[in-house]
Amino acid sequence: MCHISINILPYPAFILSQDLEVLAFNQPAITFLQDPKQNILGQSFDTICQNINIADPFSNIKSFDIFDQSPHKTITVCAGNKLNQPFNWIISAMYHAEMQQNVYIVFIENSIEINKLKDELYVLSYIAKKVPSYIFWKDKDLILRGCNENFAKQVGLKRPEDIVGKTDYDLPWKPEETKRFRQDDLEIMKTGSPKLNIEEPQYQLDGSQLMILTNKVPMRDRAGNINGVLGTYLDITELKNTQRALLEAKEKAETANQAKSNFLATISHEFRTPLNAIFGMAQILAEQNLTKDQKSAINTILDSSQHLTKLINDILVFAKIEANKIQLHDEPLDFHHLVSSTVTNISHQLEHQAIQLTIHYDEEVPKIIIADAIALRQILINLLSNAIKFTHTGEITVSVEKLASTSQIKVCVSDTGIGIPAEFLPHAFDRFTQIDSSYTRKYMGSGLGLSICKNLVELMKGDIGISSAENQGTTVWFTFPLHESVHALKTEKTKKLPLAKINNTKFEKKHLLIIEDNPLNQKVLTTFLSQLGCTFEIASTGTQAIALFEKSTFDIVLSDLGLPDMSGIDVIKHIRATQKGKDLPIIALTAHAFKEDADACLQAGANKVLTKPIVLSTLQSVIGKSCHVSTD
Repeated sequence: MCHISINILPYPAFILSQDLEVLAFNQPAITFLQDPKQNILGQSFDTICQNINIADPFSNIKSFDIFDQSPHKTITVCAGNKLNQPFNWIISAMYHAEMQQNVYIVFIENSIEINKLKDELYVLSYIAKKVPSYIFWKDKDLILRGCNENFAKQVGLKRPEDIVGKTDYDLPWKPEETKRFRQDDLEIMKTGSPKLNIEEPQYQLDGSQLMILTNKVPMRDRAGNINGVLGTYLDITELKNTQRALLEAKEKAETANQAKSNFLATISHEFRTPLNAIFGMAQILAEQNLTKDQKSAINTILDSSQHLTKLINDILVFAKIEANKIQLHDEPLDFHHLVSSTVTNISHQLEHQAIQLTIHYDEEVPKIIIADAIALRQILINLLSNAIKFTHTGEITVSVEKLASTSQIKVCVSDTGIGIPAEFLPHAFDRFTQIDSSYTRKYMGSGLGLSICKNLVELMKGDIGISSAENQGTTVWFTFPLHESVHALKTEKTKKLPLAKINNTKFEKKHLLIIEDNPLNQKVLTTFLSQLGCTFEIASTGTQAIALFEKSTFDIVLSDLGLPDMSGIDVIKHIRATQKGKDLPIIALTAHAFKEDADACLQAGANKVLTKPIVLSTLQSVIGKSCHVSTD
């Protein structure tokens, strides 16, 4: 024992000679004696005790020869001070090498503090026993010095005390686990940094394997020196099994969703192919000299084709929403033009109805904004289609205003139609919900229109709502954040494009390559192009198309995407990569209605993409622009 050893103790300590004279003391001892100026070196310890009203601990052990048979003995004596506070006196006897004599080492501990410490130790022991974690600690030599009951039980011990003195090599770990555990412990003690949230396997006595979540931290003594490692871990096997099951279920659901999306895309393609033939031939017939009854019949075919096309579009959009595959593409757009052109192009549905369709713009609404044009147009088309379907007389109004308080745009579509019963309003935006779903219902539809609007508006971080009264009308409104653009856009004059109104523009001496495998669609295109004065050659496969392209010279290429031997996109890429095809106008015709399909066509080199069923007046306009011929 040396002087410096008692100086690091947190409680009073003295070194006494065999005659009980004070040889040394530490700083807490000065505080304990209540007289920091007192020089007690050389004084008798019993005198010091009398001065501060503390019973001399040696008075009870005068007859005990503490140096009798052992070089080191320790006893504990209870005493107290003038405040009646109990103390424990811990007296050790030993030979002091530096002083070359036998000495007493006296430690003074407050019993109240000891009891508090015991209480704290009890609480810590209780926590260690009750928490579901597995707790252990090791010294700097990686020898286990303690653990809780959970850990002891797991490694096959009856009591936590039985762990003392063991190492990882004595526990039921596999050699590679033991090596990993010890490497972690050594690194922690070397760096002083903890290792937290480590997910690792752990083998058990019965050969089974658990997954555990381990946390290890360095242990330090009072001087701050690292003297071991404290570890705790949780059994997360059940959690990991649950996570794995959830992941598998998620993958199965995604696979099912993808299968559903693929199925719907395929069905859409299969529907659109014959529908294109029906719709196309009906448009051609509508331009002939027909009787009144014949025109009525053709208009019925056209209206039914359009209704079926919208139904297919709604189902596809809904499928994409369910599969979380809708992605918005915000870009500067002429909002006034978007609204007016959408209203104008849908107004053909009102040609035989006494309904007035009007647009009201708040003067504060900016002309150029940043938003997703496709989403906005889809919402407007769905809301206007509903208004037209349920309104027989009166008016439909589209109003657009800027909400200054929230920096949003608000669009309202109001009608004077049949209205919606009050009990139905809370479900107006539910999927597959209709006012009348009976077999005798008058108004047809899928019940997806408003649900699609709600999903698109929410993707735009806006709100949507509805108000209605039976036999008075309905108003559906939606809002979306206003992001203005400083860039000016060139916009074409809004004009009505009446359905199937093919004009007399001819494209004489224009030679076209038609790449289409379906005979019905071949018939529609050849009939229509013949009326326009064009000549053409037909390829039913990609291979035929490439051969014809290399053999002949064409002014325009019309290419379907779904060919039997290769993708129409690959055909477009091949043509575009050649010298004579690098500037050739290419119009892609597709029964796939998703934006990514159109984008793929444009990236492959197509100049324009038309979705089936094709509006022939639109095709005529696109061909005219490709040939630099006006179709106005």
